[in-house]
Amino acid sequence: MKKHLLLMATCLAILVSASAATPDNINKNFGKISATEKAMKSFHHQYENISGEVWKQIENGYEASFEIDGNTTKAFYSSKGNWVYTVEYFKASYLPASLIQQVQQEYDKYYIAGAEKIDAPAGSAYIVHLENKNFYKTISINENGAKLLNEFRKTK
Repeated sequence: MKKHLLLMATCLAILVSASAATPDNINKNFGKISATEKAMKSFHHQYENISGEVWKQIENGYEASFEIDGNTTKAFYSSKGNWVYTVEYFKASYLPASLIQQVQQEYDKYYIAGAEKIDAPAGSAYIVHLENKNFYKTISINENGAKLLNEFRKTK
């Protein structure tokens, strides 16, 4: 008798669950992925050979931190999981030779202290930090040339 009651209770639970899963409920959620999953899928499509990235949720979306060729890199995704931009942080020695030459021609009295490469859907640019005895400068370089972003006098 106890076996029959247990069997009936199990069948009743299955029937209640099945009736809750109407075709409308299934169609609403079928094939949809969360923004987090979308961001991760986009990341692994864009960076096929990267693993071990560290994810965190930020104010307007998601950030994935990882390394490329020894450089710290961060990819940013919107709250809907779409790629927004990537920032790769460089030591001066990792910059492309053509970029170093361009900086040296325009800012010959400065040395390169560091740089970032920013990739976005609209294009790429480098942010280069320059320094000499008296000043710090930050410039942006892309295919249109260099632009001074800011300049600070060193305090003594």
